[in-house]
Amino acid sequence: MLPPYDGDTSFGVSHPLLRTHTETGKTVPYIHGGFLRHESLFDTRTNSPLGADASRAIVQELLSQHGNADYTCRFKWTPGSIAFWDNRAVQHYAASDYYPHERLLRRVTISGDKPYYRPTSAPST
Repeated sequence: MLPPYDGDTSFGVSHPLLRTHTETGKTVPYIHGGFLRHESLFDTRTNSPLGADASRAIVQELLSQHGNADYTCRFKWTPGSIAFWDNRAVQHYAASDYYPHERLLRRVTISGDKPYYRPTSAPST
């Protein structure tokens, strides 16, 4: 997590830590530890900030799942391979273990829906 915000720099956007996938209705994590500050977490039921300890515990639990081998997919690159994923449903990590080979990457970002959370949506499986 980033250090506490000093109040001198504007940053960030507001979005839920869990989001509802537009097409599937499933609940998925919507979190990135590199951009998250603990004081940005708040309880939507009370509209009050969560304490630093509670925020850190929630963030650590969610981020601990990111590297869990049970939830990972390792793509084996071969000539002509194309990888495509839905950032609304997965987090990706580009491993740089292909040296001395080179990879040519093209990124396409599709703008679309605004992240939202619907507590009554289907559970993630």
